[in-house]
Amino acid sequence: MLRNLKALRRSRRLNQQELAELLHISQASISKYEMGLVEPDIYIIKQIAAFFQVSIDDLLGEEKGKPLYKEDLSQEEKQFLDGYGRLTQVEKELVCSIMQERLRPQP
Repeated sequence: MLRNLKALRRSRRLNQQELAELLHISQASISKYEMGLVEPDIYIIKQIAAFFQVSIDDLLGEEKGKPLYKEDLSQEEKQFLDGYGRLTQVEKELVCSIMQERLRPQP
């Protein structure tokens, strides 16, 4: 089951029809995948993971220790992710650098 498909789609502010058009599949397929009524074949799973630039494990919700859905995040975390998504690549690298420095164990 593509547990994270709906959250990934919403994070890109796409409706089902828009995503379907980008992936060259039907809107009905997207709907069925999101509801868990149909399992896509491995080709479609790879295509969706590549489109969202996530691993197949992330798409399937297999990664442990992370919220599976954006709805599981606090309001502050949602605002951070929304803002992060609008940054340039250089700005994202700067944010990551700052976070890595802050999270480094202190002697």
